[in-house]
Amino acid sequence: MIRHAFRLCAAVAIAATVLLFPNTAQAASPPPEGCWGQYLANPVYGGLEHCTDLVDGWGNPGLYSELTGYWNPSETWLPISRDPNPEVTNNGQPKWFFLKVYAIDGPFGCFDGYAALDSAYGPVVFGTHTGFDGKGRWGALNLITDQFYPSSDAWTARYPCF
Repeated sequence: MIRHAFRLCAAVAIAATVLLFPNTAQAASPPPEGCWGQYLANPVYGGLEHCTDLVDGWGNPGLYSELTGYWNPSETWLPISRDPNPEVTNNGQPKWFFLKVYAIDGPFGCFDGYAALDSAYGPVVFGTHTGFDGKGRWGALNLITDQFYPSSDAWTARYPCF
């Protein structure tokens, strides 16, 4: 009975992925380079991570589902920053960011993300902002203002919660 319920849930999750993300209906794949396991809980897709895929000097942020193995890119390609400032890159190469920052709407928390991308507003890093209650949200850290700009007001439990 439990095995049947698990198979049904997995089939529903895969079908929902294909229906909700038709432009990414592809075989499951490993996560992009810019993922490291900081998932937010999602009842349909399991853990979802905000990652950045890097290809030929360009970065594309998006969501990766740990459960289905599907990558849903934003289709917004931005050039990878080559700024020599060590606060932006590692000798001109992409780097991981683990910082404590304020969000523009007030909360202070930990930010993690990968690779600064050049935008009209200066270098930005897409990733996850986590409050000290263990909940997080996706968005971008602007390296000029040193503030986190959330994608939404919704806070979601970390997956797995730690």
